[in-house]
Formats: sequence, C-alpha cells, structure tokens
Amino acid sequence: MEPIDRSTKSVKTRLFVEHALKRIERLTMSNEIPTIQASATLFAIVLGGTDSLLNIHLNNGFKFEKINIFDSPFKDKYVNASGQLLGNYCFCQLPPSSENQAHFICLTKNDNVPCSIMAFTLNEMHSLNLFSATMDEWKKLQEKYIRELLSIMRLFKEGNIEISNVFYRFDGRYRVNGLHLNSECQHADKGEVFDNFYELTDSEAAELNQIIANNVYCLDILKNVIDKFEVGCKEFRNELAFKELITVGETLFLNYNSHDNAAKKAKLANRLAAWIGKNDLEVKSIHDDMVTYYEYRSDDTHESTNDAITATNRKKLREYMRAALKKYIAQINIEKQSNPTCDFHFIRQKIVSNIINDVSDYQSRGIL
Repeated sequence: MEPIDRSTKSVKTRLFVEHALKRIERLTMSNEIPTIQASATLFAIVLGGTDSLLNIHLNNGFKFEKINIFDSPFKDKYVNASGQLLGNYCFCQLPPSSENQAHFICLTKNDNVPCSIMAFTLNEMHSLNLFSATMDEWKKLQEKYIRELLSIMRLFKEGNIEISNVFYRFDGRYRVNGLHLNSECQHADKGEVFDNFYELTDSEAAELNQIIANNVYCLDILKNVIDKFEVGCKEFRNELAFKELITVGETLFLNYNSHDNAAKKAKLANRLAAWIGKNDLEVKSIHDDMVTYYEYRSDDTHESTNDAITATNRKKLREYMRAALKKYIAQINIEKQSNPTCDFHFIRQKIVSNIINDVSDYQSRGIL
C-alpha cells in the first residue's frame, strides 16, 4: 500500500501543474530556464528503533539519529498541548526519559532539491502548486528508499521496526520571492510496535552495513514475495499473518512447472526443510513443523478454526521464511552474475529442481 499524501489539488490545477512541469523540464534541459536549490528536510520517528541502529550507515544522505523529540523542530507533530506523546509513540521511548525528555531513534535527511525559478514567478496559487509538485517528485524517491530500507531490515533479522509518519519541510527562495511547504506521508499499512524492538549486535550491524552498501538484497525480482513476508511481520492478527507466510513458502517452492500442483502440503514441507535445514535433525524438525503449520492454515481457511495459531508459532514460521528468502536471494545473485536477464520463474525452476534431488536423498535415508 502506498503512503497517504495529504495534499489535494483540483483537476484544473493538477493539469496546469503537469503541463508546466513538462514545459519546465524541456526548457531546463536546454538550459533556457535556470534553477535554484530548495532546501528539503525529512524527519520520522523509527518505532522499535534501538541505540544499535546508530551503528548503521545508510545511503542517499539518510541517517539514524537519537533525538529528544522535545528539542526537535517537529515536536508539535508528536506532542500535544499538554506535553504528552501522541499515538503509540510512548511505547517506543528510549532512556533517558523524564519531563521534557522523550528520546527516539529517528530517520533524518537534509538535502538540496533543484527547482525552476518559474515556481517563484507565477501567481501565488500556481507558484505554490508548482513548487509542491517539484518537491513531490523528490519526496516519492525518499518514500521508495524508506520502504526498501525497512524491507531489508525486516528480512535481515527478527524484530519490530516501523515508520508511521514521515514529515517533510521545503524552503526555496529566488530573489525576494520565497516559498515554504510542509508535507506529510502516512504509512497506512504500518504494523503496531509495542515490544520486541529491533536490536542488532555489533557483528550484525557490520553485516547489515555491507548489505546496504553493496545493495545485496535484490528486492525487485522478489517484490511480490517480500510484500507477503512483510505482511507476516506487520499484521496484528496472527491468523492473517500466518496465511501470508505460508503463501511465501508456496510461491518459493511450489508450482515451478505446470505439473507441480498436487500434494502441496507434503511438497512444501519437504522442500523447505531440505532448503534451510542444516543437518538431519533440523530437516526432520522443520518438515514436521511445516506439515502442522499447513494444517493450521487450512483449518483457518476452510473451517474458520484458528485457535492453534499463536504468536509463538507465527514467529517460528516467520523465521523459516526469512531463512528461505535470504538463501534464495543469495542464489539469485549468483544466477544474475551469469545471466542478468533471468527472471524469478527461471530461477525458481532451477532452485526447486535441485531441491527435489535433495528431498529424494533425504527420503532414501528415511529422514523425510
């Protein structure tokens, strides 16, 4: 689900802005219209963020910072007139905490955004709309990065981490004319964060830094699968999250060809176990868990019975799918080096074909 943008524009105004932006782009590329640098500030509290995130080095000018929200220029977005924190932010405070002190890990960015001087030379309404449209293009890129970053972090390790609202401030000036804009994006699909905050050891932080710096996680080719996995992380209701996580496994390991559409429970249990199990005991344990979990999902889907689905087995299922995805991504990176144009279906067929051979070996030894 895309973030909710609070700005609203009439059809007439929107058409004007779209036409003006296209014209500005043409003229700017031909150096007929100069640009100025507008300042852009981004700020968001990271729900579930801990001090360990201060060791993470982000791309594109983003930073994790520990900030006392009472000292922040965005204080009014999080604190009411009585000095109380809004919403569920109070659950995610970090020490020290006292009157006029509420510390959080925050995601911040300061940047300069090129803006045509035409945005400062029209009438007031059209100037602000044109300025807003220019800043919106920059904002879309930041929202894309934020969502990808959260996906990478959830995929890397267990732990609740969310961003609920992202606040933006833009300022631009051309000679005596100045423009100022405040904007907000709500992440309407965020999960609730009350506990199990996102904590990294020093070695995990170093590993995550390498993943971020080298763009190791190929999110695009697995986007639909990772979206399902994220629901399994964020969804409040265990039974709904459970269904999405089982679907992740089905997508990765079933229907790799037109004949692979029967006995799904047994195939998924066998293939996942063979894929992520590190020894015979693990393979057997994962297999048995997955047979049970598949039955839980079926009972909920067909009988509306979900008492057996708990936060504990949901977490275990999520860990299985996380391990499967991380190994899948490693294999995708290998395949992409020799065949850059290969797609998910090609890679899945190759992976599953090899897994089937491993399953046969485990079966011949009585493990599966």
